Amino acid sequence: MEIALSTCWFHGPGGGPLESIREAREVGFRAFEIGVTDEDVPVDEITALVRAGEIRVVSVHNLCTRSRLLGKNARGDFLGHPSEPKRRETVQRTLETIDVARALGTNLVVVHLGEARMRSATRRQMRLGQYVLQVGRTHELGQEVQRLLRKRRDRALRGMDAVRRSLREIFERAPDATLAVENRYYFHQVPLPDELEQLLREFPAPRLAYCHDVGHANALDAIGFVPHAEWLDRFGARMAEVHIHDVVQLADHVPPGAGHLDFEALRGRIPLSAPLVMEVHDGYPPAQMAAARRFLERHLDPSLPRSDPPRTAT
Repeated sequence: MEIALSTCWFHGPGGGPLESIREAREVGFRAFEIGVTDEDVPVDEITALVRAGEIRVVSVHNLCTRSRLLGKNARGDFLGHPSEPKRRETVQRTLETIDVARALGTNLVVVHLGEARMRSATRRQMRLGQYVLQVGRTHELGQEVQRLLRKRRDRALRGMDAVRRSLREIFERAPDATLAVENRYYFHQVPLPDELEQLLREFPAPRLAYCHDVGHANALDAIGFVPHAEWLDRFGARMAEVHIHDVVQLADHVPPGAGHLDFEALRGRIPLSAPLVMEVHDGYPPAQMAAARRFLERHLDPSLPRSDPPRTAT
């Protein structure tokens, strides 16, 4: 079982990917996912660390190029955009990210596929989340969730053709790449399980794969959009990476062991051949990150006995 760290984490002000790697190596991390940062990625310096055998890069998160692209498309969400110029630009930036991944010794790139265009969808989910925390899961909540999913369905279909065009164009120009589609936090974002199943059927392994984010799955499960177990049951065989972190209520990207996620429920459900990437927000001290890694080893390694009682995800 390999536990890597995403460079979205850094400790202290002014941190960037290279500083994240330096501090993480001091507490025992050797494997990394590069990306998910608004800072410039020093590709040449990280490549030198890889070639010297000091670190290993397990994946790169789209977009990760030698020049930053900020704003709504910073993570490559426009692969399904209705604007053809924006979609084409994102395809080109994704190809540049694949070049960066090759330089860093990996062919695995984690991608986002955009969203169904729905007004105020993020705010609606946040409001429903607060309702769950205060009132719980009710019949009225279930009716509202189903109404939103019906409304989302037609809007999502309009973007799926653009997603397919983007994937075909990328694979035509980068046939050696593996793109791992990440499940997302908000219900209007693509994909939901049926959409992912269609894409995985159309683009066979190893070209297209799945990246399972446990915090995102927890959020959709807590409100009633998609059961967490559905992602694991349907796509475990195509899982190329896991983004793993803890949750506090519905806030995610917390160090494992510092929240309420039931990690014992994941034990034996995620393929340990896939890298487990701790995707934790910045600000937590390096010692806590090292403790979080040990926590995951203790709770997820099926060869070790269970040491703590299961905790309830909220």
